[in-house]
Amino acid sequence: MKVAHSMRILKPALVIAMFAFLGLSVGTTSTPVSETPHTIVAAEDEFTTALSLSNYDLSEFTSYNFSTLYTKLIGFDGCSAAQRTQIFSGWQQSWKIMNHIYWAARKGIDYDEFVALEFLAPSLRNGDQKSQFREIFMNLATIQPGWLPSWLDWKLSVRCDDPESRCPSPVHAYAGQNDTKYDVAYINFCEEYFSLQTLDEVMRYTNRTEYDDPNICGNMYLYGENQARVWLHELLHIDWVSKANQYGRNNHVTDIKVGYRNFHGSTTWFSAYGPLLCKALARATISPGFWVIQNADSLTMYMIAKYVQDKMGAYPHLPWAPEPPSSVDMPMEVGNLFTVYPNGTGVPSKDNIPDDERESGDNDNGYVADNENSVDAHPDKVVLKSWPLRTDYPTAYLSIWSSWAGRTAAPTPVVESQRLSQVLLVPQ
Repeated sequence: MKVAHSMRILKPALVIAMFAFLGLSVGTTSTPVSETPHTIVAAEDEFTTALSLSNYDLSEFTSYNFSTLYTKLIGFDGCSAAQRTQIFSGWQQSWKIMNHIYWAARKGIDYDEFVALEFLAPSLRNGDQKSQFREIFMNLATIQPGWLPSWLDWKLSVRCDDPESRCPSPVHAYAGQNDTKYDVAYINFCEEYFSLQTLDEVMRYTNRTEYDDPNICGNMYLYGENQARVWLHELLHIDWVSKANQYGRNNHVTDIKVGYRNFHGSTTWFSAYGPLLCKALARATISPGFWVIQNADSLTMYMIAKYVQDKMGAYPHLPWAPEPPSSVDMPMEVGNLFTVYPNGTGVPSKDNIPDDERESGDNDNGYVADNENSVDAHPDKVVLKSWPLRTDYPTAYLSIWSSWAGRTAAPTPVVESQRLSQVLLVPQ
């Protein structure tokens, strides 16, 4: 619900309490270092230019002050004019998904919908997190114009100078809870971000008249590599966005690693980043929701897949999620990455592994964990040694999964809550 703009006079203690509730810092009346008249004019020009790149519907601006939008992001240390424009554009692109997921969450997330089953864990295994998923998605949507009156303002520092020296390829960006120069949370954008496509560019694959091959229109690898995704992922790392730690009841949203024990005793770790490993995390342990809600890319992948599904009218099911084992004694195969056994040991597959889903070393395959002065420099880790079984999933989902994997012909009846048009992207 939007905060009413007519609210003007409040007692200081109440104002401070509301700041704490909303996850905002009480600011000063002085002008931030970056907000000189010259930089404000430049930001306005760059913000306006960015709108043409993001293709955002300008009619959305009718309910709030357009002139305040470009002052929400400050700093831009080390960023060129062209980079600033692309950063503004990525933020604007992310509003499309924010707005879409806000209304989906407000209406109520359908946890038996295939997109939720695969990215947020089966409904029987994420019950403790359902209200938290809704809270995070709805609060994320407020990190854009129009949601807060000016006296409950927020700022976000943006950088391109890599203060933590974490930008070697393939890292796109990283976030921190406090930029010591500006005393606000920050996101640093790396060179890899600026080579990504826009959201609209990847959404062209939803045109099934032109891209009718399920391996294209149904492939989340093609939809995931865009600038809006970087913004969504990094915003979720910021505690006042995800209502974490002192700002709410949630745990810090980090970059979870999933792994298996090798037979010689070491452990191989993968960042739960990208569609396949996020789907694997949603099947990690008997309480996968606990891990999913702490993983930035799981939440991001759900939002993007939900956005694509609702725009296209069909769920983009590729890559296939790991097949739910029928018993606790059966191993689980994670695509072309590895097979893991109930005792936690596993064996790798080296065939056709996407570059961003290889074994993780010191970096996090596109994103890195927060800096030392924010929360934690090292992602949490979970060894795969137990998982939900077939009995945890709706019958309709299991039937369609078999069709996706080429086990049977596509069924005609679809029960539960899933619409037929959303599940017919079956490889031929």
